[in-house]
Amino acid sequence: MKHAKPEDLENIESLLMQIRTINNLKEKQLGHFYFKGINIVHFHIDNSRIFIDIGDSRTEIVFTGDVIQMDNILIKIKEYMQEVSLRKK
Repeated sequence: MKHAKPEDLENIESLLMQIRTINNLKEKQLGHFYFKGINIVHFHIDNSRIFIDIGDSRTEIVFTGDVIQMDNILIKIKEYMQEVSLRKK
């Protein structure tokens, strides 16, 4: 499994736009998001399937029709950011 390249992420632009709205999450390069210096979110590709890594958890991005089921992904990102905040104190 390899890291996703910019062209691999074209189909999930709507998800990337939503992730970019999360406060204090910084996108240092396309599809790689950091919080307090820790890599929180990045993407992998395997056989044309896209996976999101949130912390140590990897999940395949599921499309329903042409729509990504993103609510759960955004919740997981925010929960992991909260976990990181508690660790860093």
